[in-house]
Amino acid sequence: MKSNLKFSNFPATDICSEPTILDFPRLVNFEDLPIKNASEEVAPTAMRSIIALGSLILFQVLDGIFTYTGTLIHGHEIEGNPLVYQLIEYVGAFLGISIAKLFAIAAIIFLWKLRKKVTWVPKSIEFISIYYLVFAIVPWTLVLTGVI
Repeated sequence: MKSNLKFSNFPATDICSEPTILDFPRLVNFEDLPIKNASEEVAPTAMRSIIALGSLILFQVLDGIFTYTGTLIHGHEIEGNPLVYQLIEYVGAFLGISIAKLFAIAAIIFLWKLRKKVTWVPKSIEFISIYYLVFAIVPWTLVLTGVI
């Protein structure tokens, strides 16, 4: 079906008077489109906070895996957090650690949603990420690899 529109303003590349798909790059000025680079939309401090959030959630997951592995190898007495220790005693290692880690991740997401209203939240997430790396991930790595 041929359209009734006439494209007299457009240069034709062959004998037809209508533009073809080959004319598209000349018809659209891509520099005028409102497309922004993703890195331009997110400020450097916001990007750092997003990385800290992702790191903290990743560290929670790794801590859960390492804790579960550690309790299988060394018994639940190796767990240093008294709340997680009690959960492990009452419901078992897998379920207790899973409950604790899901609760922690839910709390992190809740805090993240408050970040625009509570100004200290992004900095605290960055601090807690570093804290978890130093005091949870590194020690568990050392224990599970047999270094200590």
